[in-house]
Amino acid sequence: MRKTLIVLAAMAVLTGWCLTETVAQPAAANVPVLDTYSVWRLHQTLKPPVLDLDSGLTPVMTPLDWMNRDTADVPAGWTSPDFDDTTWLRGSARSAAQTPYLARLCMRARFEVTDPSQVGPLSLNLAYYGGAVVYVNGHEVARKHVVGSAKADLAEGYPPEAFLTEDGKIVPSGWVREKYKDAMAARRREFNEIAIPADKLRKGVNVIAVELVRSPYHKVVDEKKDTEVNEQSRLNKGVPYDLSWNTCEMLGVQLTAQGEAGLVPNAARPEGLQLWNGDLLIPDFEADQGDRCEPLRPIAIKGARNGWFSGKVVAGSPAAIEGLKAVCSDLRQGDTTVPASAVCIRYGYNWGGNVNHYSESVRDRAPLIDALLETPPATFPATRSGTVVPIWLTVRIPADAKPGAYTGELTITAKDQPPQKVAVALEVADWTLPNVEDRRTWVELMQSPDSLAAEYELPLWSDPHWAMIAQSLRLIGEAGNRIAYIPLICHTNSGNEQSMVRFVKKTDGSWGFDFSVMDKYLDLVQQKMGRPVFTVFTAWEIYLRPPDKEVVINESDNSYVRMEKSWAAARWDLRDKGPAVTAVNPESGQVETVYLPRYETPEAKALWKSLFDELHKRMAQRGIEDTMRLGMASDVWPSKEELAVLQEVSGNLEWVMHTHGGSRVGKKMHGIADVSYIAYVWDVKYAPDPSEGRVYGWKMPALMAQFRRFQALNTMSPSALMHFSELNITGHQRGLGRIGADFWASFKDKRGRRSGYVWSRYPQSLWHSLNLSSHMLVPGPNGPVASARLEHLREGIQQCEARIAIERVLTDDALKAKLGQDLAKRCQDVLDERLREIWRAGSDMNLTGRDYASSKLTGDSYGGVAGHCWFAGSGWLDRTQQFYELAGEVTRKAGVR
Repeated sequence: MRKTLIVLAAMAVLTGWCLTETVAQPAAANVPVLDTYSVWRLHQTLKPPVLDLDSGLTPVMTPLDWMNRDTADVPAGWTSPDFDDTTWLRGSARSAAQTPYLARLCMRARFEVTDPSQVGPLSLNLAYYGGAVVYVNGHEVARKHVVGSAKADLAEGYPPEAFLTEDGKIVPSGWVREKYKDAMAARRREFNEIAIPADKLRKGVNVIAVELVRSPYHKVVDEKKDTEVNEQSRLNKGVPYDLSWNTCEMLGVQLTAQGEAGLVPNAARPEGLQLWNGDLLIPDFEADQGDRCEPLRPIAIKGARNGWFSGKVVAGSPAAIEGLKAVCSDLRQGDTTVPASAVCIRYGYNWGGNVNHYSESVRDRAPLIDALLETPPATFPATRSGTVVPIWLTVRIPADAKPGAYTGELTITAKDQPPQKVAVALEVADWTLPNVEDRRTWVELMQSPDSLAAEYELPLWSDPHWAMIAQSLRLIGEAGNRIAYIPLICHTNSGNEQSMVRFVKKTDGSWGFDFSVMDKYLDLVQQKMGRPVFTVFTAWEIYLRPPDKEVVINESDNSYVRMEKSWAAARWDLRDKGPAVTAVNPESGQVETVYLPRYETPEAKALWKSLFDELHKRMAQRGIEDTMRLGMASDVWPSKEELAVLQEVSGNLEWVMHTHGGSRVGKKMHGIADVSYIAYVWDVKYAPDPSEGRVYGWKMPALMAQFRRFQALNTMSPSALMHFSELNITGHQRGLGRIGADFWASFKDKRGRRSGYVWSRYPQSLWHSLNLSSHMLVPGPNGPVASARLEHLREGIQQCEARIAIERVLTDDALKAKLGQDLAKRCQDVLDERLREIWRAGSDMNLTGRDYASSKLTGDSYGGVAGHCWFAGSGWLDRTQQFYELAGEVTRKAGVR
């Protein structure tokens, strides 16, 4: 939960709504023209932090090559009012990466002057760490705390008091630092009442640019390295230092005028419906606003043939937005057309799922907008921040589309608002993605019928319930999921109340079977999702392995121990029972849960053999008998006796396993049963440094995938989520597993807060910390819908396929020879640099704090926000399109698809 709060709070900084720092306040008569909450464009240069030692400036280097490399510096001419900053990070003045690696922060904001002669005195106030240089329309007007008078590369150093507590220890990071008031005061620098020269203003749009440069870390940090960083921390971080604060950081900014004469303030949202360009990787919050001085540019969508690619424009208003609708034209390139029917338009919506991630006050101020509705509601209601609706355009580029640039138009209408038109610019790379079912990157999205029934209060297997299931299966199928689960028993860890095969008691006391639910579910799987790779028949759960003795819960037990014991006690209560199944009365249709004999008993063997014989026949008729697998194994397996029975009655089916650690693929369970597929938490392996060798997880014969637990995938930064699949296929995994599709918390408490999952009902089946709470779908008003996170995941999977296309050629000597040395080297250089960017994009880029959160060497730390803030403003979209073009060049030259 702590990591979740950190990630979401840090992403929220992109909008500035959680700002706690302040700047010197102007006189009451002054008018804010720009402030911290205004729209800023930011460029960030990352470099290793430097120590100011007696021997000179010394960079802090880590064992990781990607952390030791500088990122691109700011382009020349960046302070000019006409400079194109569209690829820079868009957000508040506090949106930059908060990291000791930030060496230079360049910020631009705009305001309009209608009559320069009428503008009264303008004054700028800044609060920051490091040093500052201020520019107006390309002219430097002031600098402070900066060494030298030329291009600023280093700010003045700080005294030891900025780093140490009163008793001489390094001031810790995090909220506790606030109690060290002397240190905080020594760090904070202000540059107040900077007069903006009137002769530097011009009619029209004016640009205030602020450049922050870092200060070196005082030598006291080096002197304290042996006492402030323990050995385990040093091993995790790879450095002996605790850099607990950042010496280049914007705290607050405000530009004020003495009255509004001659200018238009740009510190608040204007009246009426406003549109602005959104970035695919920037989360949308309801406190966002557009920049009235920034022109509305085309919605940029870039991708390759046979893929799904998105762009967005954002609508905002101080009031509710009624009757919002967007319509896209055909996209044309000369006589060639991508039809409007290939463009899916969706509307961002706050579904209320962030209840557990924010405090009440913050949630009310700026909810995260994650749901993507295919049909807009009649009204998007206003919060205290106003209304924000990101409008997503996702183009399914035809497999035979002509490469090149396509243009079209999006028309946006709303009640009592004039229609607004936005240009759409689609760029199609000359490369074709494999069909979804043929892609090499593994993704498992687990569907939950019970979550849908609980969310929408529907009877299981009613017509409305089946419609919800069909929608979920369609969405996860389009994203690449190829696994389906058929529970033969109930009350499993998946939270299923009923088994999909109903057991029917015959007059002679034996059991028959009703396959109607299973058949309909498999019909939808094949129709909506596609042919599965695995169809997993869940026939075992951990409640069949009770503890050896009765569990005693003591009053002295802490809450965690009591919770664990309560789960074990629930299994103890079932110690004499076999698997639970759903029995149906053929006359009344009434269902009930019954417990069958345990698998070790003779009567169980005959019963389950007859069931599996029928299952094999039915699956063969569907043409998918080869996809049959058994589940579920976790950290707890069936006993050897149970497993022997299940193997015999099932026809020796292989197993699927979701577990904490240890690769089991290719190793028999109890020496009896094979494992086809495993998703696991620990023991994941990556290749973080290409210079040390390269790994091709996508080539691994064994199907192993990383399972990222808890709500990590619900809160992971967009850049990290987009790259998470590629991080795995360049390691020893073939992708991502055990991701929830619609496993959100479907039950609410008395205050309406989401508090329980469908699996919470069955404590006897809980898997310690492996219970499923991630979800790539979210509940819309009328059924499950995609989240923005699903689109980030999809984009990343498609990028994986481009890497695979290139690496397939580079790792085949005969194919590689067709490329020639120059192209082969260029490909490898691009792949290596891309991997470094992937690690940087998902890193928190900090060298302080808890080892668990700050370690750069474990996958569980991947998903930090500082790296995301840098990556989102680094021109990633253009580089990705170049990557697709490179895949096309390679496959054409090698003569492969």
